Amino acid sequence: MAFAAGMEQAKSILPRLLHHGTPVFTNLELIQGYWQEAVGPLLAVRSAPVRLAGGWLAVDVEGLPWLELMTPMRSQIVECLRSELPDIVVRGIRFRLKEPA
Repeated sequence: MAFAAGMEQAKSILPRLLHHGTPVFTNLELIQGYWQEAVGPLLAVRSAPVRLAGGWLAVDVEGLPWLELMTPMRSQIVECLRSELPDIVVRGIRFRLKEPA
């Protein structure tokens, strides 16, 4: 059975869900859904959007080397999110080191 063959990508479904009344997802959840597309698979597993307030996105990053790698990409990531999620205001990103578990 080809279950996956008939499934649409979340990217194409999420915007349609938002246009049918009450939002199904929060803005942060939508950003989290697009995160891998915005930063790529390698950085997506080492970082996570954790808060969106006043247009500022807080992103936890796994360690200092990854934070240093992502910092120069800040404006590129913001532009990608704005392009993919135009109804969500993202003014900028604040990276922070993830607290050890």
